[in-house]
Amino acid sequence: MTMTREKKSKVKSAAKENEKVITGVFEGGGVRGIGLIGAAVVFLEEGYRFNRVAGNSAGSIVASLIAGGYSATELRQIMMSLDYSRFADKDWKDKLPFGMVYSLFAEKGIYEGKYLREFIKEKLEKAPHPIRTFRDVKEKDGSYRLQMIAADISRAKLLVLPQDIADYGIDPDDLEVADAVRMSVSIPYFFEPVQLRHVDGTECFIVDGGIVCNFPVWIYDGDIEAGNPPVGFCLVDDGETRPIHGVVSMFAAILETMLEARDKRYIADEQLTTVQIPTLGIQTCDFHLSRERQEALYLAGRKVAVKYIDVMATGAGSRSAASRKLRLRSPESRRLHGILHRPAKKQSIRKMAIAKTGIYDSLIQKVTAEIWPGVDWHLIKCQVNQESSFNPRAVSSCGALGLLQLLPATAQELGFTKDELYSPEKNLRAGITYLYRQYYRFPEIPDPVERVKFALASYNGGRGYINAALSLARRSSGPWREWNYAKAFLVHPGCRVDGKRPDHGQIIGYVDRIWTRYMTLPVREKILIETKNTKRPSR
Repeated sequence: MTMTREKKSKVKSAAKENEKVITGVFEGGGVRGIGLIGAAVVFLEEGYRFNRVAGNSAGSIVASLIAGGYSATELRQIMMSLDYSRFADKDWKDKLPFGMVYSLFAEKGIYEGKYLREFIKEKLEKAPHPIRTFRDVKEKDGSYRLQMIAADISRAKLLVLPQDIADYGIDPDDLEVADAVRMSVSIPYFFEPVQLRHVDGTECFIVDGGIVCNFPVWIYDGDIEAGNPPVGFCLVDDGETRPIHGVVSMFAAILETMLEARDKRYIADEQLTTVQIPTLGIQTCDFHLSRERQEALYLAGRKVAVKYIDVMATGAGSRSAASRKLRLRSPESRRLHGILHRPAKKQSIRKMAIAKTGIYDSLIQKVTAEIWPGVDWHLIKCQVNQESSFNPRAVSSCGALGLLQLLPATAQELGFTKDELYSPEKNLRAGITYLYRQYYRFPEIPDPVERVKFALASYNGGRGYINAALSLARRSSGPWREWNYAKAFLVHPGCRVDGKRPDHGQIIGYVDRIWTRYMTLPVREKILIETKNTKRPSR
């Protein structure tokens, strides 16, 4: 039966009424903008559509990609594929002795910024909704659904782009978005400023707008007055002291102080709604950030965005309800009906856990060092938190016991009795031993970080199901040795053990929540796995 035109129109109208539309404003923050992407991805996964976006510096990059129509999955892929170290590009002069000093004095910046501009230009031209100039993001009423800010330090003026580019003899519609982004990210001293000539003939230097305003939520004042304020995505310092070892680090500390100390009134303004993303002690210009730290920032953004959306869904101030609904959805999870988490434990257990999250630290550290000296004990702590919320008397619906929720049959294989599983130390010894053995049952996974994820999955769901998923993933053309890729095959019809299908949502949620918690811990100067200190288990 074909749908009539009138019926189609009604369906479209109903869909439009139910559409979740927001305006997004993204704060600047250099490489810490990875956290902004993590938060934005969650909103896209939850079905929100950004009708208008704005940003400064790193926020202008995120806003541009969103304006280009990239999906949540695509944004994640862009973030992971980007080589941030190439942002610190230099020409041949900088490689000479005192070349950096020459660049500072002659070119007024250490890095050229060419790679960043070309990267943005390429991504926007290949976007689902290709963008080259601001004409491509112009609305029928003459406004722009994408805006960003910069600063003209020659004239001591804040620039709203593209509108204010007219002062330099350029039609705002003709301004290339990649050029505007390059102006907005020109962190003083680090990137060479963009030079433009004012209509009055003055040579002007354009830099990062964050020196004047790093969080331009006012750019959509009309929305605020109409009672529909934009959602602000901002980066918040977690109180760590910035190490200063030289001139470059001092410049970085000064700039970060300027960026963070300014605009805090917007965060406290009750009229505005903000998603506050922790920076995990990462500095604005840490272009050589490790992949682990990148992922930690991304996951930190995801975590706070999920909490924010849950609070919005349940009503302001309903934090406990939001916590029970907390879910970190990966792109794959949408194909798995959104099942990524275990049923919430009783509130009494949760309250006890909050009070005692550090009570077993020394014991966990001691037992881990004895059984598996090569692994970071913080990971085991995160696993304990996930399994039992630090309740040594916890009993699951399937009969698993204690801190690390071991089945009596599994404990017996490890040489422990059922009653011993209620002993915190004995339970930790049994559980860590079991996880340790799972780790060495995946020799085909060379990366120790990825192997840990597979070991956790095996701990939760059984090695048989994980091996079945790996076997299916291996036949594909994708990166089957990576957990984020292989886990999708747990839902494959061919993933069976003795004719039974795995509880894929349970397994995926278990690993992802432990890893998320681990990567967002404030203790970051640690090595997850030291292979040189790791001995193969006896059996």
